[in-house]
Amino acid sequence: MVLFRLFTQRIKALSYLLVLILSFSYCSKSGIIEGGSYVSEKEGQIHAFYLYDFITKEEVHKHALSLNPNSDEQITIYYFSHNSNIPSQNLRLSKNIKDAKGVIKKYAFNIKYAFENNSEDETKFIDCVAYPDDELCSHVN
Repeated sequence: MVLFRLFTQRIKALSYLLVLILSFSYCSKSGIIEGGSYVSEKEGQIHAFYLYDFITKEEVHKHALSLNPNSDEQITIYYFSHNSNIPSQNLRLSKNIKDAKGVIKKYAFNIKYAFENNSEDETKFIDCVAYPDDELCSHVN
């Protein structure tokens, strides 16, 4: 009886450990979280994402490229620090792309990375922490 109880306690402990390991592995895959978007067939798209600190620059760039499979469409993607406040509702309800960019620019001080594919099929990926004065990163422009 004592042996059986010891066995069940170890199984229970291993089960908790397995759940913990699976939780950590799941979290590592969900470090980029959607924060809002503005989509217009005529003007293009703007997307905002929350980004956890453990996500690498390469992972962010890969994520941005995966959202832009149809490269002839204009798309701008902003990656904000995970503790930022992205005004999702204001972004979604913007009247036009200029207003949507204005919403983003109000919170530009929290942008970590920015990606843009313009109508000339030119892509731009900026580390906004390293280059805060870039036109995609700056709240001044």
